Amino acid sequence: MLVLNNDPWFDAQAVINRVKNLWLQLLTCRASWDMEPMKPYFSDALYQKELKEIARDQAETRVRLAERPAVLDGTLDAAPSASGREILLCHLFTRFTPRVIRKDTGRVIMEGRESFFHEDWMLSRPDTVKTPQPGAPFSVNCPSCGSPFSLYKSAKCPMCHALISVPDFTWKVDQISGRVG
Repeated sequence: MLVLNNDPWFDAQAVINRVKNLWLQLLTCRASWDMEPMKPYFSDALYQKELKEIARDQAETRVRLAERPAVLDGTLDAAPSASGREILLCHLFTRFTPRVIRKDTGRVIMEGRESFFHEDWMLSRPDTVKTPQPGAPFSVNCPSCGSPFSLYKSAKCPMCHALISVPDFTWKVDQISGRVG
């Protein structure tokens, strides 16, 4: 299991489990045309890329569904640091049955067979940042209005509705790449 020598509270399995959960959440967000829940976890560039995909789907009134989704395996590797950032690669082996429907009519446009995918999720954080001690108190306040809230419920402040990003003490998803197989 991967160990980061300069980070005593780093837990590779916890990172893998978080990425597995984010993969499932991303499928839901794509199907609902709502990427907002992913905002705290994605880099700005990846978030904007996903928003463009959603805009294309909306323009074509199509919904991309992933039926029977499952993460079959996940592993984690360290990658060389770059520009003062630590980098991890989380390798997922996933399965789902793709289906595309028209949102306005519900008509099936494309129905695929069960497919298996290898996905690489590139994560990064500043190299000066360390994993918080398990059980240590943690709170997030909106940078716009100062109101406390939970990122587990939404990426939007309940008071002022500003979109919030996760602070740099945790990993962000910078890139997702994949291949069938």
